[in-house]
Amino acid sequence: GDGLVLVDPKTLAVRTLGPAEGVQVQTFWTGASTRLPDGTVVMGGFGGMAVLRAAPLPGWNFRPPVVVTSIRVGGRTVTGTGEIVVRPEDGGFQVDFSALDFSAPERNRYAYRLIGNDGDWTAASAQHRTVGYTNLSPGLYRLELKGSNSAGAWTEPPTGLDVRVLPAWYQTWWFRLLAGLAVLAAVAGAARA
Repeated sequence: GDGLVLVDPKTLAVRTLGPAEGVQVQTFWTGASTRLPDGTVVMGGFGGMAVLRAAPLPGWNFRPPVVVTSIRVGGRTVTGTGEIVVRPEDGGFQVDFSALDFSAPERNRYAYRLIGNDGDWTAASAQHRTVGYTNLSPGLYRLELKGSNSAGAWTEPPTGLDVRVLPAWYQTWWFRLLAGLAVLAAVAGAARA
């Protein structure tokens, strides 16, 4: 691909250099480079020149907060980030989210999990920061969202939202009790007959 990378000679870890690190030129011309007497390397390409000096590149340690940008329940947008309430007729919910690191947002990484339903974290890309769930059993859940900065450092603790899925009338304890009593009455009536 285009651009520059920095390779750590000890660990062979690769770090892509782009606009967040001050490298605006992404495509360089073959042979359009020189080394100056002080060790500085100058490279030419489409849109300008890049000047590289032999100095440690500072790390990007900012741990961005993850915020909820939109909540939809049953197709309608809801406000607030307290508790998401899903009624039986809603069918499910959807949450959009974003990490607030704008240095190179296309390199941010994301993950989510619904405690009470998911076993482990599910990865999400910077282009698809949406999570949705349908057909959940009635109960209480906790949706956790986490994101990384452009250098891959994850934010801790994750952002959390409580989710309450309400039961349909036939999923309530009183309906099940009445159904059980009806079955017992039918068995008793059959035995008596």
